[in-house]
Amino acid sequence: MESPIKLLKGNDTFTGSGSADKLNSFAGNDVVEARGGADVVLGGDGADRLFGEGGDDDVRGGAGSDVISGGEGLNLLTGNAGKDSFLFDAPLTGGNAPFKQGNTSTITDFTVGTDIIQLDRSVFKDIGPKGNLPRSSFSDYSDSTGAIRDHSIIYDKASGEIWYSKNGSVVDAVLFARVGVGTELTQKDFLIV
Repeated sequence: MESPIKLLKGNDTFTGSGSADKLNSFAGNDVVEARGGADVVLGGDGADRLFGEGGDDDVRGGAGSDVISGGEGLNLLTGNAGKDSFLFDAPLTGGNAPFKQGNTSTITDFTVGTDIIQLDRSVFKDIGPKGNLPRSSFSDYSDSTGAIRDHSIIYDKASGEIWYSKNGSVVDAVLFARVGVGTELTQKDFLIV
């Protein structure tokens, strides 16, 4: 059973429990860390920083430009209005593609040219320096002529799946995210942080 918790109308910082929480953020630039459990985290009107962390979470931004992270587990991430950043900072787990998945978040409403996918360098090792994802580190799987390099992002437009390959092999790639089928992602939609 979810424990409902509502934050006040200021700039609040809150950490949830180890069980399933429902955390509601209102006005202000809030920081919410849900912790363990299958949590529901709802952003408010400010530029919120929302972290699901452990468990299979449903993390939804509000009207502001939010940073949204599902963390570990199978998560649903929704930005809603604003220029949202979807942060991937949980360890990459899972087996060989396409048979297993580990910590995987589905972004329900990614808007190309507005939203951004942030890749934490401590997780996506050797992918490049902080800043924009280099073109050479992005492969369009639906383009059969696209070469896959070591330490690269592989995107399959037909399924919306986003994989990370540390050795240039699709077989060893790890699924970490999904967007809507047919989303026109390019390397410009990724930022290394």
